[in-house]
Amino acid sequence: MSLTAEFRLHSSQLPLSDVAGAMPDLTVQIEDDEQLQSGPLLFLIRVTGPSFDGLDAALEASPLVGNHSLITKRT
Repeated sequence: MSLTAEFRLHSSQLPLSDVAGAMPDLTVQIEDDEQLQSGPLLFLIRVTGPSFDGLDAALEASPLVGNHSLITKRT
């Protein structure tokens, strides 16, 4: 037996909620997460929207983001 559900949570304590709040025209989706053996959670996110201007600054300003890098960009 299995169940698939889609739901939306709104909380300032969710991962990257500060980034999503700073960039209201973008959609931030957590695609995958992995607990590193001796470190923090690693999130793979997908960001969609009309423009990514300011996204790097929002990620750098977040106290929850240690570092980030672009994997691929589709236009």
